[in-house]
Amino acid sequence: SYVNWKPDMVWFDNHRAYGTPNYYVQKLFMNHQGSRRLAVTAEGIGAVSSRAPEYRGRMRLEGYETKTRFDEVCVKNLDTGEEKAFGSFVTEQGEHAWLEGCEDWESYEICLKACELEGRKGFQVLFGWQDEDNYLAATFGGWQNLDLFVHRQINGRGCDLTEGWFRAEKGRVYDLKIRVKDDRISIFIDGEEYLPIRENPLEVERLYHAASLDEEDGSVILKVVNLQEKEESAGIRLDGLADGERKKIFPVDAQVYTMTGRREQENSFEEPEAVSPVESSLRLEKECFTYHFPALSLTVLHFYPNEGKRKGGLEKSALLEKGPSACAGDVLQ
Repeated sequence: SYVNWKPDMVWFDNHRAYGTPNYYVQKLFMNHQGSRRLAVTAEGIGAVSSRAPEYRGRMRLEGYETKTRFDEVCVKNLDTGEEKAFGSFVTEQGEHAWLEGCEDWESYEICLKACELEGRKGFQVLFGWQDEDNYLAATFGGWQNLDLFVHRQINGRGCDLTEGWFRAEKGRVYDLKIRVKDDRISIFIDGEEYLPIRENPLEVERLYHAASLDEEDGSVILKVVNLQEKEESAGIRLDGLADGERKKIFPVDAQVYTMTGRREQENSFEEPEAVSPVESSLRLEKECFTYHFPALSLTVLHFYPNEGKRKGGLEKSALLEKGPSACAGDVLQ
């Protein structure tokens, strides 16, 4: 057997199939969508961490499906003024050259001259390299040898920070410089700056949340995501939950769907539902309660006033500050 490509939703072979975690997330959002968005008020549930962009790590040069010559390779520490000269390299297709000794530098310039000798694309400069799943790469002459882009890979998932037009001409020598300082990346080609980048700090909220009303049956849906490595507790108040005559309805039954797993965890033919929703039920005697959201989880709480027999709903829902007395204290709504 072999993998033709890595799908986002469903894996299959001649006689088996299974869904990815993405498949189950999309299925939950599709089946618990609602028809009208509800306001969610939040107090005390702000950002729990803020992380500035990280650029420390190893550096390397390589052709991008090409044989490439690199000359006058030098790295300068912008904090101390120290410089390291690496001379010249020729890399065949699939080969690379490491620039050792700069792994702990936070602000630096990588300067070099690059020339495509053979092949059909351009060349790459990788920096901030931690491992195969965590690095940055500046690619000169990428897709069809038509673009310049800077790519960041984090925990095996990547995105292009910026992209522009560039074509690497075979036999032409390019004077390249990559400057990394604070939260900025600057790319220079033959002395001209291309595509300046500024990366904002990464902020992680305690909880991410959204609520909606299904006007067909009067049910209310609350979706909550916890991206932290630890359980997070919060008070929840269903403000204004009522029937069609605007009378409050309690007790209220809810179906709860919870997905959780390790960051790197995937489903497989051997464990097709390793990361998939687990269904449970909940009965509320009053509009305010405390809920414990597991680490690294998606939780969907689907409330059915009076078993969904009467049209009803609410105008807004609220998430409260964590703790057993949350409903009597600060409100996140």
